[in-house]
Amino acid sequence: MKQLVMVSTPLPPYSCGMGSHTAMLRQFWPTQVQVQHLVTEGATATKAAWGVEGVYQFTPKSFLQELENLPQADLWIQYTGRAYHAWGCPLWLPSALETWRQRHPRQILGIMFHELWGEVPWWRKQYLPEILHRRVVQQLMTLADVVYTNSQHHAQRLEALVADKAVHWTRVGSNILPTQAVQPNFSQRLKTDFLLFGVNPTRVSALSVLGDVIRELHQAGILQHLQVVGPVDARWGAEEQVLLRELLPMAAVTCHGALAPEAISEILSKVGFALFAQPPESIEKSGSFMAFASHGCPVISPHAHALATAPLAHLIHPAELRNAQWENLTLELNKRTQKLLAWQEEQAGWETIVTQMTETFYASAERS
Repeated sequence: MKQLVMVSTPLPPYSCGMGSHTAMLRQFWPTQVQVQHLVTEGATATKAAWGVEGVYQFTPKSFLQELENLPQADLWIQYTGRAYHAWGCPLWLPSALETWRQRHPRQILGIMFHELWGEVPWWRKQYLPEILHRRVVQQLMTLADVVYTNSQHHAQRLEALVADKAVHWTRVGSNILPTQAVQPNFSQRLKTDFLLFGVNPTRVSALSVLGDVIRELHQAGILQHLQVVGPVDARWGAEEQVLLRELLPMAAVTCHGALAPEAISEILSKVGFALFAQPPESIEKSGSFMAFASHGCPVISPHAHALATAPLAHLIHPAELRNAQWENLTLELNKRTQKLLAWQEEQAGWETIVTQMTETFYASAERS
């Protein structure tokens, strides 16, 4: 049986976007491959929650030794700079992987870049770390047999960095799988219930971008209840509460915090609308957006436009809810959410994503 080690941030039950992505990869990876994990923290909790072994914790100093304990395994790195270094420039990682490659030249190394270096002015304190981060990414690309990323925009940046390296990209799948069959039907939803879902910084950004829309829809009686779902951290939680109090009476807000995937799926299946404010280039790498789509939940976005390409053409612009005739709007919402669901299943279903990734990954061994 083939073996694979996936390296990532904490896996469920921890609330971590990249960890959730890694868990989905494991779930849909070919069953004839034994998948094990190296995580930055939380190994004991994951083993207890999943009822499995094969989840190990590492530090930069112990990383190589942990890999040596699994000498026959291929390697898949889930990469963001800040996952492996506080400032986002894990200089130790290329060196460790180069040593591993020398010891195990027949094993496959795949890297998926979830995050790239930032472009910042030279006078900003983050300038040097981002320059170092760029160099780390370049070194990792040179070492890898297979390079993946999560958007076409990222792929173009990576191709420009290392011109002779093939870069593959795939959309991110839903971070919450539906617990029942999905058939979009707006008339069965709680049409005045709205959902704000995601990690804390993303929710704060959505409140900032859509604040006037939220206030206006509430004053018009269209938004009567806002459900807020996702983990709360010390840095962003207080700012989120300030924004919520400025926009809505708190009696109209329910802050759930982090919930189990099954509970989130139930909410996604019932609320009238989900709020989504990220720019178009971020849609295809947003697990939260794919969760809305996979549940047939209408998505409100300031970037929605009927003449845009999918999936933007299947979203709802806030202006469409003003003075809406609900009978006519219900028919239109059903059409759009059905198209959004079909797009998601075809373009970003987990089976589609993982099949594409594994075919590329194992084909690299045949070419070498």
